[in-house]
Amino acid sequence: MSELEVDRRQATLLEREGELTTLADALAGAADGHGTVVLLEGAAGLGKTSLLEAACESAAGAGFACLRARATELERDFAFEKLGLYEGDFASASVAISAGANEAGVWNDVRIVMGALAATPLRLTRVEQACEGRTVDPVDLKRRVDDELTRIGHPLPRNAWKLDAAAGLAETAAERLRTAPS
Repeated sequence: MSELEVDRRQATLLEREGELTTLADALAGAADGHGTVVLLEGAAGLGKTSLLEAACESAAGAGFACLRARATELERDFAFEKLGLYEGDFASASVAISAGANEAGVWNDVRIVMGALAATPLRLTRVEQACEGRTVDPVDLKRRVDDELTRIGHPLPRNAWKLDAAAGLAETAAERLRTAPS
């Protein structure tokens, strides 16, 4: 057994071979200079902490430092909207918006990222800046997103409709943020 392999004999985890292998591969990659992120998620009581402890023991045995933190409830609200069309030409668009807000609904630390409109996710920093320190109206946000996407343009002429669809998704996401319980 390699020194970076998660010791399955000592682990008291049932039916976790796949997850243990993923963690062992991540540790081996890190030892070779190729770090990665492994996300452990799931409902309470499924063994995420035990899985993490097994990986940390193995990492410590190989000379790695293992830092731990506890996640708490999000201090920011977020919304994600997606459009997928599967008739004819495949196309989709998505928007993710996250923002902090005070009691009056004034947004701060705004992030707006559009997906499937360019080769990489597209962050709308001008729109983010316009939303900072304001109570954001979803219709106004849609107009701002639409204006910015029109300014940027779509690289494929026949797909310009996606810009309008994305602006509509931004409006829906902003409405969800506005009505999200605090």
